[in-house]
Formats: sequence, C-alpha cells, structure tokens
Amino acid sequence: MNKHLPLIANILLLILLTVHAYRLLVMGTERAIKADFSVYCEAASRLGKGENIYQHVYQEDIYRRIFGPSVRPEKRFYMHYFYTPFIAWAFQPLAQLPYAEAKQIWTQINFVLYLFCAVVLTSLLGRWRPGGYSDLTRLNVVLAAFIVFDPFFFTFYEGQIDLVVLALLLCYFLWSREKKEGRAGVALALAVVAKMSPLLLLVEVVWHRRLKSLTSFVATLVVLALWMLSSSIPLETYSDFFLKFGALASGSLETSLFFNVAFAKTLLYPFGLENAALVRAIISIVVLVISLVLLGRMPGDERSRERQRAYLVILMFLLSPTVWFHHFVWALIPWLVCVELVGDFKAPSYPRWCVLIAIYLALAKAWTFHALAFSYNPNLAQWTALIPNTALISMAYVLVTRSWLKLARERR
Repeated sequence: MNKHLPLIANILLLILLTVHAYRLLVMGTERAIKADFSVYCEAASRLGKGENIYQHVYQEDIYRRIFGPSVRPEKRFYMHYFYTPFIAWAFQPLAQLPYAEAKQIWTQINFVLYLFCAVVLTSLLGRWRPGGYSDLTRLNVVLAAFIVFDPFFFTFYEGQIDLVVLALLLCYFLWSREKKEGRAGVALALAVVAKMSPLLLLVEVVWHRRLKSLTSFVATLVVLALWMLSSSIPLETYSDFFLKFGALASGSLETSLFFNVAFAKTLLYPFGLENAALVRAIISIVVLVISLVLLGRMPGDERSRERQRAYLVILMFLLSPTVWFHHFVWALIPWLVCVELVGDFKAPSYPRWCVLIAIYLALAKAWTFHALAFSYNPNLAQWTALIPNTALISMAYVLVTRSWLKLARERR
C-alpha cells in the first residue's frame, strides 16, 4: 500500500488542479472586459482602417464601443499600445469579431498556452535531471507553480500576450536542448517580435557560435519584415512604433501607466534618483558587464548552457527600464532551473529549498505585497519593488555560484 501512496497523492493533486484550472477558464471567460486584450483589438481595428495604432485612446472610448454609449467607467485614463505592428496585425481576425466572442476565443487560447507551457516545462525538468522524479510529479509541481502565481493571473485575466512569449521561450529552451537549432532560432525570433526583451538570449547564441540558430533567427525576422512591408500597413506606423518604444524604454511612461519595478529604479528610489535616466543607464551597463563576466566563467557543457540561458531570462528583468508585475510569469523558467539544480545535490539541502520557496513567494505575491502597502501608505508601496528584485538577484546568485554548480561529484 505504501508503494502506491505517492501515486495516489499525485492523482488526487492532479484532480484538484484540474478542477481549479477549469474554474480559472470559466472565470476568465466571464470577465466582462480584459484591459490589455481590448487594447490589442483596438490597435488591430485601427490598423485595418489605416489609422495610427500608437495614438493613446481613452479607456472610456473602448468601453463604449464594446458595451454601448451609456457605459461610464469609474476612472478615465489613457490606454497605450506598445507592441510591434506585427502583434496588431496578428490580432486582426479577433478584432473583426464581436468583443464577447473574441474575448472567449482569446481566453481559450491562453488556457491552451497555459497547459502547453506546463507540459513543456515538465519535459524540460525531466531533461534537466534525467531519471529524477516521475512525469506526473513534475507536472503537478509545474501546474501548482502556475496556479498560485499572481503574475499568471494578471496575464490570464487581462488577456495579455505574456503566455505567448513564455511558450515561445520554452520552445527555444527545449529545441536548444535537443540541438534543433533552426527551430530554436525561429522561436526566439517570434518571441522578440512579440516583446523586445528576449533579444538578450541572442547573447548565448552568439557566444557559443550557434550559427544555424542565428541564421534562422535573422531569416525569420527578414521574412516577417518583408511580409509586413508588402502589406497595406502605412510606413508611418513603423516610425511611430520606435517613438513609442523609445518612451517605454526610457521609463518615462511609467507614472501614467502602472507601477514600475525596474531594477535600476528600485535601487535609486531611496536616494530620490529613480527618474535620473543617465544614472539608471549606468547601473544597467554595470549589471550587463558583470553578467557577461559571470557567464563567461561558467563551463561550456550543455547543463551550464541551460543555466546561462536561464540567467539571461533574469537579465531581461534586470536590464529593462520598465518592468510590470505580470512580466514575472517568465521568471518561472529560471526558478524551475534552480529547483532542478538544488534537487541534484546528494545530501539533503533544506536551507537551499527554503531559499527557493522564499524566492517563489517573493515573485508570486509581489503584487499582493504592493497592494497591501499601497492601501496602508502609498509612499511605502515604492519599497515593495525590492521584494521581486531581491528574488531575481538571488536566482542569479544560485545559477552562477560555484557551490551550487559542483554537481558532477554530488549527483545522485
């Protein structure tokens, strides 16, 4: 009987997670409006009409087009579209549907992406540590990690594209591990088209001279660029994108949009220099140089390359001048790499497990900490940005510190 207890426990946990996932899907579908998804549809609609997709729009105007002229939101504020013209083009089929139907389809797509990411992460965990825990146990761990992760809820309920980026990043990790260089380059290129920050992963491609991945990466971008240029999209749209991207990259839009937890800004807040663009740029350059030195000192074996890629995902956050809470859904990748890294130690590693649990909670509940602090004292809320950034630095430490990397003699 005792032999079957782990299996029974895993099956029961999987049933509970499945019920919770179904509830997640139902609640996501019933949500009246998804803020970010409505912006994507608005940009797609404007693109189809040949209008400027980067001109800000009042949320009230979007609500009225969806629900009728009598609707009045509680607050009137701007909503911005920051993404590439390709994303607006990709959303055009959904933008042509009634909003309720389009929202339901997008919710279902995100739910499929959630399951896809869980399966790929489970597969990667098995490849990072062959012969470890059972597939069912790993799947339960991954599903549970998603379910109580606040950034995932933000992404899912607001209809953001972060799960698309996460799926593409996971494909890049998986195909890089399997030496499918061409596919890896395509996945990375598509992730960069959706969000600019995954471009940092190209460092590992160039560093290890993965010419096939680099070629497919460049070829994919060229094909997409030619496809977009041959369409009816006005050329002014591309120049407008770089203007909008420049404002976002500088962090100048953060006060009018959402609480920015960028690493450089967080460090400078105690000194009142959080808006000093030059100082923030210097901090980012220092972080980049130190990171390149640390990455260069890591061994060249495949497992070390996995850790390099995971470190570069962390660097996506540390170097970005604008980071919002929902972006931390991508941090599940380096966190699970650290989980497998600790699991490879022969002796019990309870302090290390405690560190990883603390890191997870800091990332999973960063928004909760911020909201509680903001309700108590708005000035105190600024300090909560230290929580997720400390977690990121801790993961980076785990990935590069020698005492965590000496696994060859301590493997089970």
